[in-house]
Amino acid sequence: MGQFFIGKMLLGLFVAFVLPLAVFFYRESTEVIPTIPDVAPTQVHVATSSTGVSVPDLPVPPKREQALEPQVVKTTITPSSIATTTKPSIAKQTISTPGALVVASSATTSPIPTSIKESALDEGGIIAFTNVERVKAGLPPLLQNAALSAGAEAKARDMIAKQYFAHVAPDGADIATLAETYGYDYLNIGENLALGDFHSSIDVVTGWMNSPGHRANILNREFTEIGVAAVEGDWKGERVWFAVQEFGRPASACPTPDALLKERITAAEGALASLDVTLKNLQSAIDAAEGDEVLLIQKTHDYNAIVSSYNALVADTKTDVARYNSEVAAFNTCAGF
Repeated sequence: MGQFFIGKMLLGLFVAFVLPLAVFFYRESTEVIPTIPDVAPTQVHVATSSTGVSVPDLPVPPKREQALEPQVVKTTITPSSIATTTKPSIAKQTISTPGALVVASSATTSPIPTSIKESALDEGGIIAFTNVERVKAGLPPLLQNAALSAGAEAKARDMIAKQYFAHVAPDGADIATLAETYGYDYLNIGENLALGDFHSSIDVVTGWMNSPGHRANILNREFTEIGVAAVEGDWKGERVWFAVQEFGRPASACPTPDALLKERITAAEGALASLDVTLKNLQSAIDAAEGDEVLLIQKTHDYNAIVSSYNALVADTKTDVARYNSEVAAFNTCAGF
């Protein structure tokens, strides 16, 4: 009986203390341990240069464009039997200088009624009769120009002083030289010369009209202005007349391309060339910076910043070039070149 009581007591103690402890340890040992999600590390994107160097993620250098060269049309019309030369400008100018007209002292170029004979040649009369011929041909009359008249006067007196009769002086001066000396900026220019014992203004004009080359100058539809001189002087022991006609069409007759725009294009071309050198140097520095990440980043950023400026300037210059070429085309169309 006593043993039964003791056994019962021991069983009660086991249930009250030992069993809960066992369950506690069991639960503690079987609790699920939280797991850390398997997240891949952040990826660092890299860009590889053309030389194989791996650099941190940077903007891709923009494409470097090329500026257009301004294109200037340089053509000219060269009529047969007309000498030509040029002077610096957008398009070539034309110069017409037919062979000088010489009339023997004993000859006249046409029968002149006594009622209209003059005692001397007269510049105003030569211009008037020249315009009569132009109007008869359906052309507008020429306007007298002071610079052309000054050049004609200088030409006549130079021939007398140096005793020559030609479009080109012994020192090489010609009609283009005269135009420059007397400030005549031209698109077209021409010259007629005559030497002889002329009786009147109509006499010398008739002589020129009977000569194909001189007639072509008088009836040239491109000419709009004229200057004339008639000077009496000695020639090989005889007293004769030296007559000069200078024809012209001024450069102001056509719209001139914007000179400031051309200067801006030239300046931009210089700036682009300088930037190009800088970019090439930076590219070399980038290629040489392999293994130095800090330097590589710095040089790459510098390169991209300059490329951006370069391309912006190229775009602006292309616009300017297109505008300038349009103005040149309009000028050349007007000038007939």
